[in-house]
Amino acid sequence: MRVHMGMRPSIISLRLLPLFAVAAGALFFAGWKVVDRLMPGASPFAMWDLRPGVEFQALNEDMRRQTRSGFICHELVRDVRYCEKRAHRIAGLIRLLVDSSDRVARIQFVPDSATPLMREEGRRIAARWNQVSEPTAESPRPWEPWAGTGRWASADSNWTALIRYGRLGRTPTVVQLTDERAFARIANTREALGPIALVRSKLADSADVRSAPELAATLKRVQAGEGIAAGLASAPASRGATAPPCEPVPLDLGVQSSERRHASLKDEVVTVLRRAITRAYGGAQLVFGKDLQLRDSAGGSERVSIGPGETDEETGITVIAVQFPARVTNAMDRLRDKLPADYCRATAEVLFAQKAPNGDIAEVHRIPIGDDALTTDVTHIELVPSEARDAIQLRVRYTAAYGTEQWAGAVDWEAMVSLTTRRALTRAPLAFRHITEETSMNAPGTLVITRRQPGSVEMATLESHDWGFKTRTVQVPIGADGALEGVQLLRQLIEPNGPRQ
Repeated sequence: MRVHMGMRPSIISLRLLPLFAVAAGALFFAGWKVVDRLMPGASPFAMWDLRPGVEFQALNEDMRRQTRSGFICHELVRDVRYCEKRAHRIAGLIRLLVDSSDRVARIQFVPDSATPLMREEGRRIAARWNQVSEPTAESPRPWEPWAGTGRWASADSNWTALIRYGRLGRTPTVVQLTDERAFARIANTREALGPIALVRSKLADSADVRSAPELAATLKRVQAGEGIAAGLASAPASRGATAPPCEPVPLDLGVQSSERRHASLKDEVVTVLRRAITRAYGGAQLVFGKDLQLRDSAGGSERVSIGPGETDEETGITVIAVQFPARVTNAMDRLRDKLPADYCRATAEVLFAQKAPNGDIAEVHRIPIGDDALTTDVTHIELVPSEARDAIQLRVRYTAAYGTEQWAGAVDWEAMVSLTTRRALTRAPLAFRHITEETSMNAPGTLVITRRQPGSVEMATLESHDWGFKTRTVQVPIGADGALEGVQLLRQLIEPNGPRQ
């Protein structure tokens, strides 16, 4: 039995009943009721009588009545939702892309595995679509994980359908139906990283979104820390964190550290490092062993983390990060408790040392990194030429943690540091994390600066979730001195009931 416009089926097609459990069968009954309300010009392609172009609210209400639960939805791009619901007899996920007018722009079914039942149902669906139009076949590119794709299109090209087959046999791995006009409006979103969110959530192919390859290349450069355009970077924070420094934590000889950053240091670097540490830290000695220790003149020891770093042989400059892991652990524990009165700071430093022509250490300095934060962890250091021939700048990438009584979070920064003034010149955010009690740091969201304007910086996010990726655009205020502060940025991104841009 096929449903035509104006017909109201009284029972579910017997042909579909063996395919699904009761809940899934009810799902398709909900789809039939929506088909009845379709206006002329509806999609000629159906998947179990679910069609793109229908009103999502009506579909979901019918779904809830029939199965006692509706779709679970998430905002993918502003005013665009991704909604999902599981099917059971043919185990898999029904995925919807819903546009700002509440219409279903795309429907996908993704089976959990290749089963004979899914293979047979894929054959039946394809046979029904063949009655509408002749399919075109596409061969996969070498890196794609499928054997081939069949595509169908309506006479006016407003409606399309697709079946993608796995490499092992002719079992569909994706069945997809699209309202091309509605999908084009979503793909052309004004959200800067909207196309990337669609592609990474597997709701679109790169070929569906013209700007996706260019955006992906930009995103890759940002994530790799390949420099930030000078016009988009901001001044470093002008105010330091108000919390006091964390107290030194004596080394517990019964606890061994897995920190081995120092293991790859060359002998000549170790020699410079030993001398520089003694001068910079009040006569303390650097002791190498299973745990790298800083031993003071009174005989007390504390675990220390060394690296990353870099040496410029021509100038005799060595720069290397120094951090105290036990202090960081203490600071992070307090941060997760969200009691600002108990916060303490455990930020990293970059140790700068320059050799004299005779091999002695001519100059040693401790350069603070992210002193507006509660903790910092340096992940990359690079010496780079500056515009002045006799000066070298330092590119430092680091993670800085911040918190209030409501939330705790972290920002990945890339900073340009002057070795002349030993202070950061500019910095730009690359990513952020929400720190929770359950996990040390949740999966990061990428940040891309899209525009600077008087008094604020505009940024786009790409955020990873267990259901897929989402994107937002946020406006972050900057001070009169041009400084962008980590706390202000995180307030826009993770503060409960914070401002929505």
